[in-house]
Amino acid sequence: EVSGAHIKSIILRGAAMAAEEGSLITMDVLLRAGNREYTEMGKLVRT
Repeated sequence: EVSGAHIKSIILRGAAMAAEEGSLITMDVLLRAGNREYTEMGKLVRT
């Protein structure tokens, strides 16, 4: 489960990642951001 606060963090992280890469916010960027957020939460990410 992901709380609303974590969803917001994922979106903001994805926006920052896209800006660093000079790209748009895509599903791929958001998935990578979500994986990082989950890792920081200490949770395992299913692939």
